Amino acid sequence: MLCLRLRRTLAVVVLTGGFVLATPASGGVSGTGWLPPVAQVGPYESYSFSVGVAPTGDAVVAAVDVDGISTTSKPPGGSWSEPLSIGYSLTFPTVAFDDAGNAVLTALQIPGTPGVARAVAYARDAGDETWAGPTRLSNADDDAFVPPALALNRTGQAVAAWVGSEGDLLVLRVSLRSTDGTWSPAENIGYAGSLGNRPPSVAIDNGGDVVVVWTRGPENAGDVYAELHPAGGGWQPAQVLSSRGDTRLEWKVVMNGRGDAVAVWAELDQPEQATLYSARLAAGTTTWSKPTPIPVSDGFDAAGAYIFFGGALSVAIDPAGTATLVAPTKQLHVEAVTLPGRSETWEGPVVIGDGGTGNYQHEARCLIPQVRLDGHGGAVAVWGGAGLFAARRQPGSQTWDPSVQVAAAPTCFGRDLAVDASGDAVAIWNAGVNAGTEDLGRLDAAVLDATPPVLARLVVPTTARIRHRVRFSVAASDAWSKLARPPLWRFGDGVGARGLHVRHAYRRRGRYRVSVTAEDLAGNSATATGEVVVRRRELATS
Repeated sequence: MLCLRLRRTLAVVVLTGGFVLATPASGGVSGTGWLPPVAQVGPYESYSFSVGVAPTGDAVVAAVDVDGISTTSKPPGGSWSEPLSIGYSLTFPTVAFDDAGNAVLTALQIPGTPGVARAVAYARDAGDETWAGPTRLSNADDDAFVPPALALNRTGQAVAAWVGSEGDLLVLRVSLRSTDGTWSPAENIGYAGSLGNRPPSVAIDNGGDVVVVWTRGPENAGDVYAELHPAGGGWQPAQVLSSRGDTRLEWKVVMNGRGDAVAVWAELDQPEQATLYSARLAAGTTTWSKPTPIPVSDGFDAAGAYIFFGGALSVAIDPAGTATLVAPTKQLHVEAVTLPGRSETWEGPVVIGDGGTGNYQHEARCLIPQVRLDGHGGAVAVWGGAGLFAARRQPGSQTWDPSVQVAAAPTCFGRDLAVDASGDAVAIWNAGVNAGTEDLGRLDAAVLDATPPVLARLVVPTTARIRHRVRFSVAASDAWSKLARPPLWRFGDGVGARGLHVRHAYRRRGRYRVSVTAEDLAGNSATATGEVVVRRRELATS
């Protein structure tokens, strides 16, 4: 009997009888891929939250409740757990995963002493729901004035940065995490100056190179700084990307696995009129390019519609160095612009959707889009308005698919999005108490299942005897949703059956191509094939 093991793109064939043709599993997508939203995956009335996903299919939502921070987990193919409290006096969480499924969470800890706040970190091993910590990132006598910004690479190295104090001065502090989970002592890398309530922005590549971007100085005349820490080295002198940054607006830096980075910031031209600019750092270099304007319709709402510390400015970069930025417009549209790899000129904008019609605040800040990229350059964007809306750009495509409405209830108050390397995603948002207002309310979630089920351990006989029932079997699973129904077998003679384990008898001799197809609840399908030779008198190989 032939035993064929399949995993999306890899087939391992073990022959114990004759020769059989085999085809690796192939996938196809129908529908939008978004599963029905799930209500209240976290605490009620959460004003700050974060979501992370792992390649293994694990997902974690960290949210602030009345006592501190609680986390809700979704294991591969499973349902959301009940909220688990990880600590009191905690707020403004950020959660991220490495490729092995280990999670890191940073937060601001306010122990109750007036004027005291600390930057802390927690860690969770893959497959475990228990968090270890807190690890105090701040020095013993340091305050943290903004929540720590966190970035984590695929091997578990991380960077956290926040604003602390040195006497009467505000300073930028950074701690680095090694692959063994140890955080380095906090280092001062520059003066923060007039940062307002804006955290710095951080990024890390897969080799451990780190970039931190922040703005310091008076309104509309602040210096935008970028500082690089090469893996195994020390902090290099900060470079000034612009002297016209505005500390009231936002700045972001993103970095891909090989070290390409793009920094984005806003410069205020006049009240409520801003232009976005970017600078690029090529992998393996230390000098940033000259500032380049980003052609969005409304730079002020793209960088200034700020909700707590989560921000409105959303940009991402793919493994090839292509960056994508999404922004709202005053006409209540959402548009996207793209910076091709090694280019300094942005393309676009193109409108990818709108806020819909209905009962919600008709303001650009209700939309506040978020964009994330997968490991192949595919993009997922979500935004608010008369509901939760989403749009996708397939890997290798320059065109966005038509937008879809993921949830019906209007939403204006905050959302977050995480995408894994394969394009699967989790979106979370505050549904609000009164539809379309900025009232705090329950935290809802929706999953985008972009990948087909996995077919493994396919067993098809190499030969069979006429009118003799032979066995077929397969293992089918899906990390992000569940199978819509048992797999469908087609035996090549016009007969089919459903199940993980089935039997079939052929009535005529010949060579038959057998296929088995599994479909998940999102409409993705995977198919594996084999071949059976049916003889009149030969016994099938057992």
